[in-house]
Amino acid sequence: GLGTIALQDNGSALAAGQHQANRVFMGILDTTSTVQVTQVQISGSYFEGRNRIHNPSGVVNQRGAQTGMSTSGYFSDRWTWATAGTSVVNANTVSGYLEIDVTTADTSMAAGDYNLLTHYIEGYNVADLLIGTASAKTITLSFKHKHTKTGIHSVTLQNSAQDRAYVFEYTQSVSNTEETHSETVTLDTTGTWLTTNGIGLRLYFGAGIGSTYSTGTTDSWVAGNSFGSSNQVNDMDSVSNFFRITDVQLEEGTIATPLEYRSFGTELALCQRHYQLWAGGWRGVSSGASYAQSTALP
Repeated sequence: GLGTIALQDNGSALAAGQHQANRVFMGILDTTSTVQVTQVQISGSYFEGRNRIHNPSGVVNQRGAQTGMSTSGYFSDRWTWATAGTSVVNANTVSGYLEIDVTTADTSMAAGDYNLLTHYIEGYNVADLLIGTASAKTITLSFKHKHTKTGIHSVTLQNSAQDRAYVFEYTQSVSNTEETHSETVTLDTTGTWLTTNGIGLRLYFGAGIGSTYSTGTTDSWVAGNSFGSSNQVNDMDSVSNFFRITDVQLEEGTIATPLEYRSFGTELALCQRHYQLWAGGWRGVSSGASYAQSTALP
C-alpha cells in the first residue's frame, strides 16, 4: 500500500538574498525502499519581477512617434535615441518593435559619432545585484533583433559615471528577419555603481559608433567610456535601413527565461514613475505637459 511521507528542511542556512519560498522538495516513495529527498534550489529568475527592463517591447508610448530626430531624446517610454553625428531618424514603436528608421544617412562615421538605442535602469532596481563588489552577481540579457543591416552589432553595459563598460557582440544574419540573442555576464566587481534613484546601469544597443567611443575589447569589463565594439556595422549608412529591437530582458542568473509577462496597467505604472503626459492640468501641470515623479530618470 501507500506510505506516508513527511518533508522537512534540513536546516541549512539560506544564501544571501534567497527566500524560503524558493525551496522545493521532491521525494520518491514506494513500499520497499527508503525515501530519498532532494532539495532543488529554484533560481529567482523564474519568479515575478525578474526582468529589470521596463517597457521591454515599447508597448507604452506616451510621447508617440518622434520624427526628424537629429539630436538625442526619448521616444517610447524608458527608451532613448542617443546620437551625435549627421544622421536623422524617426523613432517609434512599430509592430511590437522599438524601431529606428533612418531618414538622413551618415555614410562616413566620424570618430566622435555614435548612434545608440539606450535604456537606463534605476539604481534601486539593480541594488540587489551587488555590482561593484566582490559579490557581484551574474545576469543574462536576452532580446530579439530585426535589423536591415546584416553583420556584427554590439551591446554595452555601463555605469552611471561612464568609466566602466562591458561590450559584447551579436550578429544580424539575415536582413529584416527576427533573430534572437542572449548573453550571460558576470557583473563588475569594481568601479562606482549607484543604488539610488539615479542611473544604476546603462544599456546601449549600438547602431553605429565612431572610433572615439568603440573598443576592440569585448566580453570583459574595461575602464573608459566605451559605447560598443569596433567591429560594429554602420546602421546609419542608408535611408533604407531600419534598426529594431524588442523583448529585452535583463535577469539574474545564467538562463534566458521566456519574457516576463506584465499587464499593460502594470507596465504603464512602472513607466509613469518616471514620466507622465497629462491630458489636462493637474498640480500646476498644464495640458499636454510632462510630469516626472520621484526619480531622476525620465
